[in-house]
Amino acid sequence: MVGAITIGIGGVLTTLGWTRLNESNQMRNLIYSVVREWEINNTILFNDPLFNSADEKVLGSYMLNKRLKNSALNNVLTSGLFNSNVKKDRTFLRQVADYEDIIKDFNSRLSMTDNFVLTTTDPRKIIEHRKIIVTSGGFKSFIDEHMKMKTILDTNYPWAKDATFLN
Repeated sequence: MVGAITIGIGGVLTTLGWTRLNESNQMRNLIYSVVREWEINNTILFNDPLFNSADEKVLGSYMLNKRLKNSALNNVLTSGLFNSNVKKDRTFLRQVADYEDIIKDFNSRLSMTDNFVLTTTDPRKIIEHRKIIVTSGGFKSFIDEHMKMKTILDTNYPWAKDATFLN
C-alpha cells in the first residue's frame, strides 16, 4: 500500500514537473518566434526599396508591398502561457498586443496602396501615394511600436537575441 502511494505521488510530481518544463519550453519558443518575426519586419522596413528608396523608378514601379509579419505575435496572445499577473509577462503581452494592432493597421494601408497600384496606369500617382505612406503619422507610429518591441525583447529576453537568423 505504501509503495502504491509512493509511486502515485511520484507519478503526480513527475507529471507536474514535465508539464511545467513543457510550458517553459513553449514560452521560450514563442519568444524566439517573436524575435524572428521582429527581425523579418525590421528587414522589410529598413531594406525594402519601396519603403526606403527615393528613386522614382522604384517608387513608380508596379511592385506590390511586402506585408509585415504578425503570426508569432498572435500565437503569444492566444497561447495562455504568459501570466498577466507577472510584471515582465504583462509588459511583454501589452507590447505584443500593441505591436500586433499597429501591424494589422499598417498592412491594411499597404493593401490600399497595392489596390491603387493595380488600378492606375500613372506612375506619378503611384510615386505620390507611396511617398505619402512612408511620411505619414501611421508609418512613424509603426516605427515607434517596432522599436518599443525591440526594447522589450532586449531588456526582458536578451537570451533570445542569440536566435537571430537574418543578420
